Amino acid sequence: MTPKTFRRSTLGFTLVETMTALAVSGILTAVGVPQLSGLMGAKGVEGSVSSLATALRLAKSEAMKRGETVSVCAMDPQADARNLACAPSGKDWSAGWIVFVDQGTRGRLDDSDLVIQTHQSTSSTTKVTATLRYITMQPTGISLTAASHFDFLPQGQADAYGARRVCINKPGRLRQLPGVMDCAA
Repeated sequence: MTPKTFRRSTLGFTLVETMTALAVSGILTAVGVPQLSGLMGAKGVEGSVSSLATALRLAKSEAMKRGETVSVCAMDPQADARNLACAPSGKDWSAGWIVFVDQGTRGRLDDSDLVIQTHQSTSSTTKVTATLRYITMQPTGISLTAASHFDFLPQGQADAYGARRVCINKPGRLRQLPGVMDCAA
């Protein structure tokens, strides 16, 4: 092999080598991207579950500390930071939730009510539904409303990978379950 021939053969990749590398990277991308989006959806669910669990615990502790009823309600999707309102109907909590001292109409944010905390959903990655539109804690820490559960589902997922259920019983205890298992189990 002459020096000129040797240099030419080591300068780059052949078309076959390039096409093989592109095919392998395409296959790896096709396999990895759905897994990555599922993982991102599951992480979004975990964040929302944690935020709601914190809000429900806060409602219970504030009711006991203040000696007043404290409610957590689903935020109205049309509400913003200046015009807070509970959802007038339905059980979709995807827009967020409000924790407030409930001195007026139970489960509705009145002008006289003191807002303690709000959580406004910043992304549409998680769908949150519940069996109730609001939960009210009395000063003893026990829920005035029935036992309930919240389902957290990653948006756009065909299966329930990453889904979670948060169960809250009448005494106000929270329990997190993987998927959408029955709270009685």
